[in-house]
Amino acid sequence: MLSAGETPRHAQSLLALLASALLLLCGTGCCWFSNNLVNTGDGVDLYGEFEFAGGVQPSTDLVVAVVAPCAKKEHCYDVNTVEKDSLSGGWHYGVIVPPGDYELLVFADRSGDGKINRNDLVGRAPVHVPKGAEAAGMVEGPALKVDLANPTDAGFHVDLKERHVPTLWPSLRDRFFDKKWGLRGLVWPAWGLRHTDNEFLFGLGADSEPRPAEKDRRARLAKRLAKKVNASKVQVLFVHGVQDTPLGFDALSQLDPARYQPWFFFYPSGLGLAQLGEELAMVVETLAEKADTLLVAHSMGGLVSRQALKNLAAGNPAKFPLKGYVSLGTPYGGMDSANGMNNIPVSLRPYVKRQSLFDVQPEGPFIAELYQGAYPEGLPFYLFWGNARGDGDGTVSKASATDPRAASRAVDVCDYYLDHVGMLANGNEPPVAGLRGDFQLALDNLASGKPGLICSDKAAKP
Repeated sequence: MLSAGETPRHAQSLLALLASALLLLCGTGCCWFSNNLVNTGDGVDLYGEFEFAGGVQPSTDLVVAVVAPCAKKEHCYDVNTVEKDSLSGGWHYGVIVPPGDYELLVFADRSGDGKINRNDLVGRAPVHVPKGAEAAGMVEGPALKVDLANPTDAGFHVDLKERHVPTLWPSLRDRFFDKKWGLRGLVWPAWGLRHTDNEFLFGLGADSEPRPAEKDRRARLAKRLAKKVNASKVQVLFVHGVQDTPLGFDALSQLDPARYQPWFFFYPSGLGLAQLGEELAMVVETLAEKADTLLVAHSMGGLVSRQALKNLAAGNPAKFPLKGYVSLGTPYGGMDSANGMNNIPVSLRPYVKRQSLFDVQPEGPFIAELYQGAYPEGLPFYLFWGNARGDGDGTVSKASATDPRAASRAVDVCDYYLDHVGMLANGNEPPVAGLRGDFQLALDNLASGKPGLICSDKAAKP
């Protein structure tokens, strides 16, 4: 979650909201457009406006490519697809590049067949990204003039290709889970969805199988998991918080591999929490059909999880799929700092994709409705919260972390002398050892179906 001082600072970037982005894989003399933005390094977010010749707006999507031309090949760094419906709302283009000199190319699918050809070039402009721009993270580029009536030849072949994102990854330290995707998923949720290819569930290991060709998302997820879930182990599904990625669980996910199999719900945290809760409910239900499953959430991920529990209980209260739930540092009563979102002018709110920051307002409709309706009675639940600042963890207040609407459902409520990030057990402070021990005990109790009090005496002490 954001602290009170962070919300206004991040709100400044809303005016630079970008549309979804895609990766370019390149070869000699040609560029292959892929549908996933992965492994792009730590480049700068380059954004800018469109200018349409004669005021004529396109009736199809535009594709913006950033290219570094060499002697006999074009090295394509990134590509951004801007949907036609977004253009009428004044959306920007956006690409990711390291410092250097490039050319921006704009293509339009003039034939409407879903393909981009070399002679579909409708605009181009040079751009320079200065060194040191990484510090700012964002650089405004030139206005791209688009002339739909006079297309030209790009001078190299363009071929649209598919590329699936694997379900399993070697490690949470893989670039796929890099922390930069936490911020990008908050500010530009569509960008985050492109990065994960609109999938939300990922695990650890080797994966060489192609993505199942199934249109129904639930069925496709079931097929993706068919050979990857070890039914003899307890599945532990981790849900990260705002502006974070599964990498935040690098310490807590180090579980006994003989007994537990970790999974990670990787989502762009700018999306609405009700929408994310619905998605998580589907993931939980599909995973739990294959093996016993526990849910673990940090920060705002606990609100997403609480919404998922509500959805699951309403769907089939007699056959609830989860064996247990653990939350860490969740603002169950909302975040006072999110009230500043109300100061954003109404005229700009259509461009604000960070619906989650509106949802966590204490008096907002999401928090109020979260505790209405169904709840899985009998679901064992452990609530961990940080109290390093005397009245909370410096980000989530004690009152919010221990809101009775949530805490009253818990088997045990445990506090730790840790700040908000410290609740992820990354560190060597004495309270971290207490939290790790309690966390493992909580999982063991839930997995065995014997929940009980667990809080260690040393956990809450500095």
